Amino acid sequence: MTKYFIFMIVCFVLAAIFIPILIVRSVRRNIEGTRKNIAEGRKRRQAELSSKMYHIKDRYSPQGFAPAHARADFEKLYIEYAKFGMTPEIEDLRDEFYALPETK
Repeated sequence: MTKYFIFMIVCFVLAAIFIPILIVRSVRRNIEGTRKNIAEGRKRRQAELSSKMYHIKDRYSPQGFAPAHARADFEKLYIEYAKFGMTPEIEDLRDEFYALPETK
C-alpha cells in the first residue's frame, strides 16, 4: 500500500510540473503562429491594394485623364496602403496618376 501511495504522489508531482510546461509551450506556439498569419495577411492586403491602384492607373492612363471618382477611389486605396508602410514605387505610381488631368 505504501509503494502505491508513493507512486501516486510522485505521479501527481510530475504531472503538476510538466502539464503547465506543456500548456505554456502550446500557447507560445499558437502566439507565434498567429503573428505569422497576421504578417502574411498584411502582405496579402498590401499586394491587393497595390494591384487595384495599378489597375486604376492602367485603365485611365491611355485615355489621358482621370475623372474625379477614379481619383477618389485611388486615394482611398493609397491611404489604406500607407497604413502598411509606403514604398517609393507606390509613391511614383501616385505621382504619375495625379499628373493626369481630371478632364480631357
